[in-house]
Amino acid sequence: MKVLHVVPSLARAAGGPPTAVLGMARALAAAGASVRVAATDHGGPQLRSDAAFELSLYRCRFCPWRWSPGLGRSLHGAVRWADVVHVHTLWTHPVQAAAAASRRAGVPYLLRPAGMLDAWSMGQRPWRKRAYLAAREQRTIRGAALLHWTSDEERERSSSWSGGAAGVVIPLGLPPTAADAGARERFFERHPALAGRRVVLFLGRVHAKKRPALIVEALPALRARVPQAALVVAGHVDEPAYLDALRRRAGELGQRDALHVLGDLPSVQVAEALAAADVLALPSQQENFGLAVAEALAAGVPVVITRAVALAPLVERHGAGWVVEPRAEEVAGALIAALQDEPQRAARGARGRAAARAELSWESVAPRLLAAYDQALAAPRRER
Repeated sequence: MKVLHVVPSLARAAGGPPTAVLGMARALAAAGASVRVAATDHGGPQLRSDAAFELSLYRCRFCPWRWSPGLGRSLHGAVRWADVVHVHTLWTHPVQAAAAASRRAGVPYLLRPAGMLDAWSMGQRPWRKRAYLAAREQRTIRGAALLHWTSDEERERSSSWSGGAAGVVIPLGLPPTAADAGARERFFERHPALAGRRVVLFLGRVHAKKRPALIVEALPALRARVPQAALVVAGHVDEPAYLDALRRRAGELGQRDALHVLGDLPSVQVAEALAAADVLALPSQQENFGLAVAEALAAGVPVVITRAVALAPLVERHGAGWVVEPRAEEVAGALIAALQDEPQRAARGARGRAAARAELSWESVAPRLLAAYDQALAAPRRER
């Protein structure tokens, strides 16, 4: 089977969508598919491809819309090469161009909204999004053979805006992870100020939506019980002013020495941070999947998350962490439980690793993707 993936950007700063696309591409290639990926060069340093599939990057001319004439022109031939097209995210020129080219060529496409249709996301700049949806993106949604949701929660939260379109729920996967006995030690060698500390890791874009501020508010209660606790923030900083506000608030709470901001880390250092972490905390307002949570589970790190993270049911089902309400006292209570009870923390981490291996490996996800592509090929052709 020949599969074309189209995504607006593969920039590291874009977070989960680029990582997911490249993971899918590698897994599908390993399963025997011929895979191509097309994206723009928007957003700075791009994630790297490999020899498993063909990657084409095109210059982004108008960045707010990710407009790329080169990508648009290339899609006329690219979609005709493909048996099926997999389009990722919404609201940008590459998405609309790929959907339109697929409709014209009669090639079915799957659309993965990546959380952009759920109620929380649609509540951000709502009038602008609703107008854009009515003018342009409704046709993109209606024309899809299938909508690709990464969790039941995402599908339910998006039901008001998906127009009843047919869909499939297929989680994102994770690459196989091998234990590295030296990763923890290397982390503390890189960051000697954290030696001897109990690491609460926040991993992901530093953005208000993910509520790292809630962990900062929990620090006084946490450190009253676990004085060695430190909050380690690792991820791309969207807005420096927001990070400044976090630091200022930590100072006001007398916790300036407990907040350590590492910034965006390459993948090898992310693995080291996970190896050093006692617990991962992500009290987000909205996560249609929660890739950082999946990575922590795979690494055997228990998690403290809110129900707004779509992996919360899996965490609860397997007893792989703590699912709390978005209040500082609840976050603090869960972190105290995690850091004070080592046997419980280890048991939850082990259950999380087993759950990730069983349900969240690309090896297990790839056959489900291929089955969805077969379903799309068998579906009636959508409007042009």
